[in-house]
Amino acid sequence: MPKSSGWSRVVVLFCFMFALTAPCLVVVSGTAAAMVAAQEDDPATLPEDRIQDLILPAEKAFSGDVKEIRQRGVLRVLVTYRKGDFFIADGELRGVEVELARAFAAWLGKKGGKKALPVRAIFIPVAFDELLTALEQGKGDIAAAGFTVTEARSARVPFATPYLRGIDEVFAIRKGAPVPTSLDELAGRTVHVVRGSSHEQHLGELNVRLAAQGLAPLNIVTPSADLQPEDLFDLLGTGAIDLMVADSHRARLWRRAMPDVQVLPSLKLKTGQDIAWAVRPDAPGLLHEVNAFFAADGGRAVKKAAGLLERYYADRSWHVEGLNRKFAARAKRLYPHFIRYGDTYAFDPLLLLAQGYRESRLNQKLRSPRGAVGVMQVLPSTARTMGFPDVVKEAVTNIHAGVRYLEYVRSDYFSDADIREPDRTLFSLAAYNMGPNRMARVRERAIRMGLDPNRWFGNVEYAALRYVGREPVTYVAQISSYYIAYQGSHAVTGARRPVLEALQK
Repeated sequence: MPKSSGWSRVVVLFCFMFALTAPCLVVVSGTAAAMVAAQEDDPATLPEDRIQDLILPAEKAFSGDVKEIRQRGVLRVLVTYRKGDFFIADGELRGVEVELARAFAAWLGKKGGKKALPVRAIFIPVAFDELLTALEQGKGDIAAAGFTVTEARSARVPFATPYLRGIDEVFAIRKGAPVPTSLDELAGRTVHVVRGSSHEQHLGELNVRLAAQGLAPLNIVTPSADLQPEDLFDLLGTGAIDLMVADSHRARLWRRAMPDVQVLPSLKLKTGQDIAWAVRPDAPGLLHEVNAFFAADGGRAVKKAAGLLERYYADRSWHVEGLNRKFAARAKRLYPHFIRYGDTYAFDPLLLLAQGYRESRLNQKLRSPRGAVGVMQVLPSTARTMGFPDVVKEAVTNIHAGVRYLEYVRSDYFSDADIREPDRTLFSLAAYNMGPNRMARVRERAIRMGLDPNRWFGNVEYAALRYVGREPVTYVAQISSYYIAYQGSHAVTGARRPVLEALQK
């Protein structure tokens, strides 16, 4: 399973998998035994897993070809969590690669004859830069992750018939940044890309050319092995980064949802690229079947892929929201309180600001159907057990109560030495949303699933998805995403308190 790598990891897995939802209305738990009893989550057992056996870790290798795959009735598909390609929503697997892989598995089963077992697709999430290695090791049968076919990749594994052709690698830039008109004008600029991507490789080749011309090289930044182009595009839209590379078909679709991003279609890093599945090297029969699938019925599957991309990537609700002008005034007014209580309880005030934005859009007047109130959506009964008699009237008291509760959860439930930051804080955020006792049961389930109970991303979050649902995972991911976006703006200001002035632009 992919491992987390600190706060830079946080944007990747899920903020971009799910639609942004209304502010969180889930009640929080208390700060003492009596409060926990009053506020605790549903004591019933965790719900049955709706996607049991559809997502598995990459474990044992398997070297059989088509015959053995049909006998097993399972096609193992290596994927990366990626908005639009592979994600989970409402307990269901969704995305372009999910639908294509399922269609291929069904097609493969039918070709085996009437007495053959049906073949189903089982999905194995792997970090993007580990996909080909996992495929070479036999931990999957195909890798479906929007791969650009390159010479270096083709030297390692075979690629099937492309389902997208003629794709260009283009640049996208945040609104207001200097717009380059040629590749030479990129000299000295910072460009963000996904680690292990063809974009990173091709930018490296461009640097060689720039050096030969006596020009300054690009500063190529790969924030995390788990960040995907969609994640970078979101950060570009919030102004946290300036420049990135994207495949033209995705950039065209993203641009519809991001008015603060400019795509530069005439500034091409690479042209005429193909997108295809990679196939396990020791399965030539499987490669033949994949090629036959994409060629069947006049290329019906290829047409299906184009339609799926249009449908999934046109959903603008997946994108991360910046702290725009509508909420900037609230943030500027409330940020001193987040600073004060962040210092008191040892939390980054930008993280707390991100949580308040996710909870209520910083609206002290917000009331949930279950009685939670204010900026931090605290239950008045919970607040009273912590010594806050009134969290309805004043935002400062509401913020204090919410941060105090978050600190209680962190210190009382996640103080083990085996849990390190940022996971202690990530667990605390998840428990704020779902309740600490339910969180404890999710960690136990993670152990049974062979996951690390002391790591959130790539581990306990998978158990939360399977046994609780998307809400806590979305909650943590969105707060983390806002936090990174705010940090990006904060870094530009060079000072702590003026960050909101940058966010207002």
